[in-house]
Amino acid sequence: MLNFLKNIALRVVSVFLTLTLLSIIVSTFSFIGNLSSDSTPSKKQEIKENIKSDIENLAAHFHYWNDNNSRAYSGIVNVNTNDVIKSRINKKYSNASTWGEFYKEIIDHDKIKINSVYKLFDEIYRTKVLTRQEFADVIVTFVQNIPYNLLTTESCAKAYINDKSIKEMIDDGTECDGNVYGGIYTPTEFINYFKGDCDTRTIFLYTVLNRYKYDTKILNSDFYGHSIIGVNIPWRGSYKRHLGKRYYTWETTSINWQLGDIPPSTSNMGLWYVAL
Repeated sequence: MLNFLKNIALRVVSVFLTLTLLSIIVSTFSFIGNLSSDSTPSKKQEIKENIKSDIENLAAHFHYWNDNNSRAYSGIVNVNTNDVIKSRINKKYSNASTWGEFYKEIIDHDKIKINSVYKLFDEIYRTKVLTRQEFADVIVTFVQNIPYNLLTTESCAKAYINDKSIKEMIDDGTECDGNVYGGIYTPTEFINYFKGDCDTRTIFLYTVLNRYKYDTKILNSDFYGHSIIGVNIPWRGSYKRHLGKRYYTWETTSINWQLGDIPPSTSNMGLWYVAL
């Protein structure tokens, strides 16, 4: 029943987004039609073709979410599919020897290609009265409300056979995308597909939070097979100490987790390290 309702909700959102994009297209071509008479036909056609190409290469999603204070936010984010392809190629040909180096190469490449995300958060920051912690919560809950799914470097079928934890998650209904290089989506891929696993989310959040000058770390645990975000904000709860600072934990794979929270099953901070 829950999956049925989720599918209905996703279809409603998809229809809304489609109508919104059609409205943009109609408005755009109306603008073209009203170009001044001194514009040549060839120039008009060139402009029309360029705009059409940009629209066709756009992967857009309407997102609605609540922060941990039950305040609602919504907006459209998009990414150019050509940038997604370039990001995937950049990831594939990385020469990194550690997870941290791999993450940094991905972030440095993608951070200028998710401007629609920044525009959405810029507008929220401009129109709402939020503390630094509350604004960080808006950003993290944006991600927490995006569906979680498994990403595997091999096929999902092979991972299902070879990895007990993956088998259990798939049996419980978690979706799986297989043959994903590095087992993660880059920030542009994350916005394109609008789903992802734990380190896909932490890379994205590291990128966005650092854009807004938050002191942020990606915390990984090989023992737990997990990745979370750590934020250096005066707070309370669980934290990882690094270079004399406290980076408070933030679980990103499901809703309702707040700064300083960590599941009891992964709460031994001695088993976590700073990846980036």
